[in-house]
Amino acid sequence: ALLLPTTTPLIFSCFTMNKRGKATGLNKAIGAVFLCAGPLVGGFLTTYFGWRYVFWINLPIGVCGLLLALSTLPFFPKKKEPFDIPGFVLFSFGITSIVLLFMQTRVWGWISFPSFFFLVFSVTAFAWLYLRRHRPNATFINFSLILKRSFLIGTSTLFFTSFVGILIIFFAVYFQTVLGFSAIKAGGYIFIGNSPALISPTLAGHLIDRYGSRLPLLIGFSLIFVSLLWFSLVLNHANVGLLVPSLALWSFGMGMIPIAYTLFMLRNVGKHVSSSAIALISTYKQLSSTLGLALFGALYVFVYEQNIHFKLSGKTLISQDNLEGVLSRSQNATQYLDRLPPQEANDIVQAAKTASLHALEYLTLTGTLSVIIPLVIVYVFFKPKNGRA
Repeated sequence: ALLLPTTTPLIFSCFTMNKRGKATGLNKAIGAVFLCAGPLVGGFLTTYFGWRYVFWINLPIGVCGLLLALSTLPFFPKKKEPFDIPGFVLFSFGITSIVLLFMQTRVWGWISFPSFFFLVFSVTAFAWLYLRRHRPNATFINFSLILKRSFLIGTSTLFFTSFVGILIIFFAVYFQTVLGFSAIKAGGYIFIGNSPALISPTLAGHLIDRYGSRLPLLIGFSLIFVSLLWFSLVLNHANVGLLVPSLALWSFGMGMIPIAYTLFMLRNVGKHVSSSAIALISTYKQLSSTLGLALFGALYVFVYEQNIHFKLSGKTLISQDNLEGVLSRSQNATQYLDRLPPQEANDIVQAAKTASLHALEYLTLTGTLSVIIPLVIVYVFFKPKNGRA
C-alpha cells in the first residue's frame, strides 16, 4: 500500500509526456513477470515446504528491495506541508468500516445491528471528511482532484477492472477443488495462462503514446468479455486445453487496462499532486477488489449451498461446516466422509463438484455482464481528441 503510489510519480518525473506510456508499460510488464511467477512459486512452496514459506520468502525480497531503493532512487526535497491527522483518521475509519461491512455481511446479515452500525459509521466519517474540505490544513484528500471529469470517468473503469479482476481467485479455486489439481499444478496452469500479461502492458504503452487511452481500454475490456464468456461455456467440460486460452485472453486484457486508465486519470494532474492522485487510485483499486470479493464470494456461497442441498435432499445429513470443506479436503470433512459408505461419500463429493460448477457459472456470467458497463463508458466518454483519448 505504501510502495504502489510511488512508482508512477517516479516515472512521471523522469519521462516526458510522449514517453510516459512506454515507460509505464515497461514498468507494468516487469511487474507482470513476478505476478505470473507468484502462483507457480507459491504452489511450489506450499506443496514441498508448507504454506508458511509463502510469507517467509517475502523477507529476503524486502531486504533486496530496500537495498536497491537506497542505492538507486534519486533524492527528492521534502515538502513543508503539515500532515492532516484528522483527515487521515476519518478516512481510515471510513475505509475500515466499509471493508468490514462488505467482508462480514455473510456472517452478520445485511439487516443486522453490526451491518447498520458500520454503514452509518462509514457514511458519517466520509461526510465529515467532505464537509471539512475547505479548512486550510484539510489536505489528506484532494476533493478538487476527485471531482475532475477525467478522474471520475477513469475511476469508473478502474472500479469495474478491479471488481471483475477478483474472479481470478475463483479460477484457482476451480483448478484445485473441481479439477483436483495440486497447488503447484494449479499454479503452473495459471502461470501459463497469465504469460500474455508479460507483453500486453508494453503494447498498451505504445498504443497510448500514439492513439490515447481509448483503444487499449476497448481492446482490454473486449478481451475480458470474451474470456469470461468462453470460461463459462467450457467449465463443464473440465478440459484444461480449452481453459488456458480463456486465461490467456483474460491476462492479455487485464494487462492493457490499468496503464490506460491510470494515464488517462493523470493526464491533467500537476506534478505537485501526482502522488496524491496515485494514492487515491490505489485506494480505489483495493476498495473495488474488496467489494468484488465480498459480492462474488457471497454469490458463490449462495448458489453452492442451494445446489448442494438440492442434490443431497433426502439422501444424507451433513453439517454446513463439512459441506464447505468437502472440495477443499478439510480435516473435518475428510474425517466425516471416511465414516460413510464409499458410495454415499462419493455422492457427496460429486454433488459438491456439481454445485461448485453451477456457482462458478453464475460468477463468470455475472462478470461477463458487468464488463459491458465499462465498455459502454469507454466508448461514450473516452472520445479521441487530436488523435488522443
